[in-house]
Amino acid sequence: MEAAWEIEGRILTFVDTGDSHRSGTVVKYGGRNRQWGNMLALDLLQLKVNEGENASRDLSVPMAASGGLRNFIKTIACLPEGYRGHLHVDINDIDDTVVARNLTMLLIAFNLTPEIASIIILHLWYSAFLPEFIIDEIKNKILPIVLEFLKTIVKYSELRQAKWHHNNATLSAQFHVKV
Repeated sequence: MEAAWEIEGRILTFVDTGDSHRSGTVVKYGGRNRQWGNMLALDLLQLKVNEGENASRDLSVPMAASGGLRNFIKTIACLPEGYRGHLHVDINDIDDTVVARNLTMLLIAFNLTPEIASIIILHLWYSAFLPEFIIDEIKNKILPIVLEFLKTIVKYSELRQAKWHHNNATLSAQFHVKV
């Protein structure tokens, strides 16, 4: 499936085409922080091509310096419908802001219905405006989870781990707490 901008032959608004030697490069808004990433999402496994539709073995995917969840989401969305294996994904990043945003979006996906979670995640990822219902959902359902975890921190400069379970999935986060 191609994006509408590809089908229509449009150039994305965040791609700079004004300078011939930089043609096709991503415009850098926000300094070193690239809110939307600097490349399109990739299916990292491509199971349908590599393993076939009936892939079922357990897999581990390291996503070091992920920068965001776009490749993770694309990879999960492209799993064959019948995939029954166990999928372990390690996601990390050096930027605490990116880690916090990723964890917030994953907690939302774990704790809200898919219909509501997808709307909220989309707003957190791509919008500067959060409608009141989104703020309420985060305050009422996600903030208590985060506050419960924060209560477990006894002292700074220690490694802390938290785990959350939903259906057959587990979300585990490790943090090195520092001031």
